[in-house]
Amino acid sequence: MIYDLKNDRGAGWVLGEKDALNEETLAKYESVMCQGNGYMCLRAAAEEKASDKIGRYTLVAGTFDHFPGYACNELPNLPDTTEQRITVNETPVTAAAADKDTYLRTLDLATGLLHRTFCQKVEKDSVKVDFYRAVSLADKHIAAMKTVIAPSAAATVHIETGISGQVPRGEHMIAGERSVDGGIMQLVTRSVQSGILFIVSTELDFFIESSEGITKASPCTTFNLTGDRTLTESADICVPTGAKLIIEKKVSVFTTRDRGLEMFGTAELLRHGRTHLSENATKNFDVILEESARQWNKRIWSCRDVVIDGNDRDQLAIHFALYHLTCMAPVHDNRMNIGAKGLSGPGYYGHAFWDTEIYMLPYFIFEAPDEARSLVEYRYNCLPASRRIAKKTHCDGARFPWEASWITDEESTPIWCDTGEYELHITADVAFGAYYYYTVSGDEDFMRRGGYELILDCARFWASRLEYNEKLDRYEITDVIGPNEYKVHVNNSAYTNHMAHFNMTLAMEYARKLRTDDPELYASLNEKLKLDDNLPSWKEKADKLYLPKENSDGIIPEDDVFLSLPTVIENGVSISRDPGARQRALDIGFPYCMIDKQADVVALMYMLEDLFTPESKRQNFYFYERCCFHDSSLSLSTFSALAADLGEKEMAYSLFERATMIDICDDNPDSSNGGVHAASLGGMWQCCVLGFGGVRRYGDELRIQPHLPEEWKSVSFEISWHGQRLHITADHTDLTVENLTKNGKVEFLCGGKIHSLTDKIRIAY
Repeated sequence: MIYDLKNDRGAGWVLGEKDALNEETLAKYESVMCQGNGYMCLRAAAEEKASDKIGRYTLVAGTFDHFPGYACNELPNLPDTTEQRITVNETPVTAAAADKDTYLRTLDLATGLLHRTFCQKVEKDSVKVDFYRAVSLADKHIAAMKTVIAPSAAATVHIETGISGQVPRGEHMIAGERSVDGGIMQLVTRSVQSGILFIVSTELDFFIESSEGITKASPCTTFNLTGDRTLTESADICVPTGAKLIIEKKVSVFTTRDRGLEMFGTAELLRHGRTHLSENATKNFDVILEESARQWNKRIWSCRDVVIDGNDRDQLAIHFALYHLTCMAPVHDNRMNIGAKGLSGPGYYGHAFWDTEIYMLPYFIFEAPDEARSLVEYRYNCLPASRRIAKKTHCDGARFPWEASWITDEESTPIWCDTGEYELHITADVAFGAYYYYTVSGDEDFMRRGGYELILDCARFWASRLEYNEKLDRYEITDVIGPNEYKVHVNNSAYTNHMAHFNMTLAMEYARKLRTDDPELYASLNEKLKLDDNLPSWKEKADKLYLPKENSDGIIPEDDVFLSLPTVIENGVSISRDPGARQRALDIGFPYCMIDKQADVVALMYMLEDLFTPESKRQNFYFYERCCFHDSSLSLSTFSALAADLGEKEMAYSLFERATMIDICDDNPDSSNGGVHAASLGGMWQCCVLGFGGVRRYGDELRIQPHLPEEWKSVSFEISWHGQRLHITADHTDLTVENLTKNGKVEFLCGGKIHSLTDKIRIAY
């Protein structure tokens, strides 16, 4: 069971578990308690190999490889550095043999420290073992481990650890050079198809801690080259009575995908890895952890925290979300994006979906605009590949892949899955993400360098993809999959059509703006995208594009046939809470009844809320919530945020609670085996800040209209808007907004009125 372990900071900071290698929860805890820094991530596999189910994964962002015969490219698994084999007086030390009630594993979300401890009988004596692990946020290439072994009597400790290429999905790696130089072990491997070189370097240090202090030990060590992809260091150390053995391991990782190292050969990479470890030689584990913890506080907790005065579990959940969003986001390199499982596991192969733009990007836009820019620039860097995809499907412009990987790759969806061919809304989502970033940040430099081109080229795709229905004298978009993936090959998906229309009208607006305000840039884009030739037809097509509207019951049809399908709803109860609904849907067939996998029309109304009336949002919210199974982790947060807007506080909070339990739930041991649910974590932040906090991009304006749940007394957080940093505090009656930057005026909507501030304002709402 995962629980909130209170410490000196109070509740909401430390995840704890006491399952002692329960076979059913191993993979889940490896994901939930993983550690990363956006460059690399280590799953929280136990040091000892007590089960064949332990899946040791070390993933590095952007290092995709397509193994021959595989369905698609994926992130390869690096050689492992976490496994340790320890014996005390020839008795193996494992959590499986631990004394009852002594086992505990914790993850400190504030510092990124993973700690595991237990006691074990060794003959007539006992031994206490503590394992510590950190992935540095201060140096993205460094990870560190510390093991403290405390026998109750004098003992001989044997340890074996090193670098092992015998890992799951290790077939992506071709064995390379292995070396030992001055105690530093190094292993070079190369990815099969992409040809990326990886260098993993490690160094061990041994210390004896006694009443006289800590002294460095120099045991006789042996180095073994086992198999073709493994190096092992073995050592035997005598630990006196009353003393402890401390083993510290530093790890560095580099690849030729790193900027500046692209042309490195094996010898250069070996030297680079060795030099980097040598530069950290004077830093012990505690120093590396302290440097990393300072960065966690500086970058995240001092300015991005969401402070909830209310339910402790909610505070833990939002800290969990912010921790993982930091671990998984490769914001150091605009050639990379966030996978649907982040870097926490092999699920979805490391590919990026619409999850980034719609569910995670808003967090970065409002909290760290520079990081958001990197994520949006990734899509710009994918334009050449996206243009090739469009051309192959006989369209113009840029058609973005449903599953994206490296910037030069095209569609990365597995060959056995047809979603890549039909989930076209991703192209409008990408354009919307760039627009969202620009609206909140006001970053004109980004737009000039690529943002305008991105949005215009997406519009070119839609203009060429629309189909003219001569009988009805309108344009349509047929044979697609909308957000509701239970319905395939549908015509006129409300979400897809409206988002495509938004993309096209936005592109025309920007083109007109550039023609007047920046004729030089317009001329450049015109030459590349043939704007003068395209704009007249764009207007005609956008004006005639069919946009599903409310029927006589006030419901926007999800697609051409959705509302004509048989319902599985009985007594007006939401099917997600009706135990018999799923069986009724199965009896009919999911594609042939009125059910939703996730937010679809509701997602549209949430994203483009200024285009729909409050009554329309209300009508459609209730209708589609009753139809929705919430079978996707993306769904609950969207419904929650819109429910908060509608004043449905109890429903909004209930949906939020369910969203927080997707990864840290107690009753589903398999919920996160392949990795945490990245979009859901971004959605949890949206629930707190955009939903309950009421912060919105409302058209091109900022709106702040809090809707706190009864379970909270108050909430406070910071956001960025047009270069200004705002601190927002809301309770059930008052809203306080303080401009921390104080170098300009900020205007926002609240209660239907425009308020402005340069310093601080308090509003009774």
